[in-house]
Amino acid sequence: MSDLVCIAFNDRETADRVLNDMRAAQTGHLVELEDACVVVRDDAGKVHLKQAYNLVGPAAASGGLGGALWGGLIGLL
Repeated sequence: MSDLVCIAFNDRETADRVLNDMRAAQTGHLVELEDACVVVRDDAGKVHLKQAYNLVGPAAASGGLGGALWGGLIGLL
């Protein structure tokens, strides 16, 4: 089962500290984080994301490997 939890803080430093604490809790097997990020809106209203995990690398690698496998199999036909 998946849950989405959003927590608002008054400043970025507190959000960063809580994210680091959650990572430490995950290391101790107290929580399981699938993904996490800190979202900040600056004074100009622009939104900035700080991803806790790089999700692009594993997805790109598995997609490339799958594509190579299927391409090789179809090429044999």
